[in-house]
Amino acid sequence: MALDHYAVLGVHPDADQAAVRAAYLAVMRATHPDRRPGDDDAAERARLANAAWHVLGDPIRRAAYNRTLQGHGVARRPSTAEWPRTRADAAEPFRQAFHLATLRAGAAIVALGLVLLLALGGG
Repeated sequence: MALDHYAVLGVHPDADQAAVRAAYLAVMRATHPDRRPGDDDAAERARLANAAWHVLGDPIRRAAYNRTLQGHGVARRPSTAEWPRTRADAAEPFRQAFHLATLRAGAAIVALGLVLLLALGGG
């Protein structure tokens, strides 16, 4: 997730649709490039506000966005200090889970083989 859309518009995640729309319009009035020609910072804030409105303005997209926030347990964009330093750091939890699943599958196959060996009269 690239950014926290609620923070861009300055509204709480529990805000109703009318409050989100009002916040979007207020940000656009203050930062629209037609009102502030030559202000690159204002143009960037307007672009971010448009991206936030694209997601939060549609109830279906907003619900999906909220589920994504809840699934990650955060309601904000992580700071760069929290990002994994390398791709290997990001892959470490997956590698550990894959390793454990492989060991469990191998143990289950060995146990099944022993059961079949004993059941078919190998003992």
